[in-house]
Amino acid sequence: SVILKIAAAVLLVIATGIAINYYSASGDQVYQTADSNKKITLPDGSIVSLNRNSTLSYTKSFGDDHRKVALSGEGFFEVKPDKQNPFTILVDDMVITVVGTSFNVQGYNSGKDLEVTVETGVVRLKSTKINEPLDLKAGEKGIYKKTELKLIAKRNDDSNFLAWKTRRIVFEGNNLSTVAETLQSVY
Repeated sequence: SVILKIAAAVLLVIATGIAINYYSASGDQVYQTADSNKKITLPDGSIVSLNRNSTLSYTKSFGDDHRKVALSGEGFFEVKPDKQNPFTILVDDMVITVVGTSFNVQGYNSGKDLEVTVETGVVRLKSTKINEPLDLKAGEKGIYKKTELKLIAKRNDDSNFLAWKTRRIVFEGNNLSTVAETLQSVY
């Protein structure tokens, strides 16, 4: 019985560090990560790199008449172009729409600001609480200030925005608190 308890404890530790892939009761595809990242290829050929402690889900009809996913956490999207069928990501009350591009979405906590950083192409941000959408181009970052109900576009000055995915970090003239914050978010 002691061996069984030890084996159960070891399995629990291992299970908390791996990504989980399952179908919900409604037939939706759900991917969840714990302490590791996961690369997912969607039915349309788009690729999502899901960061730690994140969830991505989509319905079984994905690709038939829509390309819509829901995200909680952080993910880097490499969307296959399809002008007839735009790709949509739902994060809290934010709707992100693209045709074919690559970008990062950071929306871990519903109380915090949501950030979208565009690597290639154009991304449209639209909140269900704000009338005007915001279009972002490559090299730009969009910030949704949830408490102020504002969408802000600015140039992306953070060369480490994909460090969680690439494990490549560059520091030039950064203060110690920025270095510590970046290292903590990556590792």
